[in-house]
Amino acid sequence: MVNYKLINFLLHLNYKQNKIMENQAQLEALHSENLGWLKNLVFYTEDIKSMQSRIEDIASEYSSSEVMANIEHFQNQLEIQKKEYNILKHSLKNNQRLLLDALTNYGGLSSQIISVNHSRVKEKVIIFEKIINDLQVELKQFLQVAI
Repeated sequence: MVNYKLINFLLHLNYKQNKIMENQAQLEALHSENLGWLKNLVFYTEDIKSMQSRIEDIASEYSSSEVMANIEHFQNQLEIQKKEYNILKHSLKNNQRLLLDALTNYGGLSSQIISVNHSRVKEKVIIFEKIINDLQVELKQFLQVAI
């Protein structure tokens, strides 16, 4: 006689174990991506410092009102991006804590909530990277004209 309840129970258990393993794999991928973003932040601080240094060099060499207006624009933009950097860094660290908590204490926040939060952080990273890259291009164009 076949025990269908036992078979159903074992199939359900196997399904749950597979689902847990899938969730763990997804969380590990998100964790890895977040770590990469945190590491990349170091490069963006260097980019900001480098741009700031170039602007200061130009400010000390040129004093025309047009050049000074552009220098002020870039200084303002860099100040804004320094603040955005700190906000982004904070968001990444919070995301990292959520991911680590979910990986070590499965059963806390749902993977769907974590995934939504991660997507929001990813959007912030993409926007920040685009703004920094655009600012670098704009500064290069300005330096070509100013020098």
